[in-house]
Amino acid sequence: MKNAGPTPVICDFWASWCGPCQRIAPTFEALAGEFDGRVKFAKVNADKALPILQEYAVRSIPTFIVFKNGEEVDRKTGACDKGTLTGFLKECIEGEK
Repeated sequence: MKNAGPTPVICDFWASWCGPCQRIAPTFEALAGEFDGRVKFAKVNADKALPILQEYAVRSIPTFIVFKNGEEVDRKTGACDKGTLTGFLKECIEGEK
């Protein structure tokens, strides 16, 4: 995330055994299509990347972190509906946060 450059990145910290993570995965993928070219989308498997979770102090999943220029802009923890996640992402990339 630190070398992502000026394009905003939203990262989904998830796990295969996490029910809420599985429920929001299709929403995350749909948003990747809707924001194509404006935002980069990334997923970090919590079971395979513990050092990354520790680096970003991710304590529960799913957690969504938005980065701009390598810096964390904001985060949202827990599953939510598409409207909530879309609003969160727009707020972050439009500079309101």
